Amino acid sequence: MSAAADPAQVPVRPASTLVLVRGADAPEVLLLLRHGRHGFMPNIWVFPGGRVEPDDGEDDPGARRAALRETREEAGIELGDAPLMCFSRWVTPLGERRRFDTRFYVTRVAADAAAVPDQGEVTDALWVRPADALARHREGHLALAPPTWWSMEALRRLADADAILAWASAIERAGVAPLTPTLALEGGSVVVSTPPEHLRLPPGEPFSGRLRLVRGVWLPA
Repeated sequence: MSAAADPAQVPVRPASTLVLVRGADAPEVLLLLRHGRHGFMPNIWVFPGGRVEPDDGEDDPGARRAALRETREEAGIELGDAPLMCFSRWVTPLGERRRFDTRFYVTRVAADAAAVPDQGEVTDALWVRPADALARHREGHLALAPPTWWSMEALRRLADADAILAWASAIERAGVAPLTPTLALEGGSVVVSTPPEHLRLPPGEPFSGRLRLVRGVWLPA
């Protein structure tokens, strides 16, 4: 196998994404629909975000600037010097042809915040409660990637915006280590997994840390 074809040689590029929380009680978060012709995760609903560009800088400061820039470019939302809290960091599993080290941030926006998709990288926008997003995903109406699913599951367990921000702040203070899920084929289905203790989910139902892809829907395995 050539070096170019070796999965271990696929470069891991820095990226960041931003969860926008709108409303105090029963808050909504913003999802954007990636263009169907996009080379990475087409037709998937994601949080605003993208690659960290050289002009953004390096490490966490660069990732924060990239998250704000991408939110402005993709969704038309200008946040200025909004405080961002990093609550997770996901590395694309080995075996994928594009790999990213993505920091996930969260911040609060005004209750009347509106998103305008750029119609380039993203074609639609949706403000949705995390529990509703997961329900619509189970019904096959909202395609999500595993890190988005895990993020929504964490947010679903928290009562309001204050609880979300407090949870994220506590994680950031403790330090956020990168997580690299594993992919496996089990019984003809793709299973993605990470140790549940590394997910740092808020209290709630037990979760194994494993998701199984069934007809385009990720279900706890």
